[in-house]
Amino acid sequence: MSGHELDFVRHYLATARAEGYSGRGTASFGQPTVHLDSATQATVTSCETDQTYLVDTQGNPVPGRAGNPGPTLTGIRATLTLDALGVWKVTNSVSTEGSCPS
Repeated sequence: MSGHELDFVRHYLATARAEGYSGRGTASFGQPTVHLDSATQATVTSCETDQTYLVDTQGNPVPGRAGNPGPTLTGIRATLTLDALGVWKVTNSVSTEGSCPS
């Protein structure tokens, strides 16, 4: 993970921690498929089943969507780029809640 994706996840986790929340539950990424677009770029698609949620310091689900244990189906389409060291990194992803790629 790199760039915008990494920044987003870091911000989300820091905010949750600052508010005293912790995560619970599981997520499954189904059966991802990989399409090699070029020698240095690939696209991964999958259907995530998300049953993760946030709880407060007493273990109670937080209000709103973040406290809903789901399950929620989400279509994932991620672009990976091969860096100069030969490491694949996620450089972009699009999530479509309620819709999975066919």
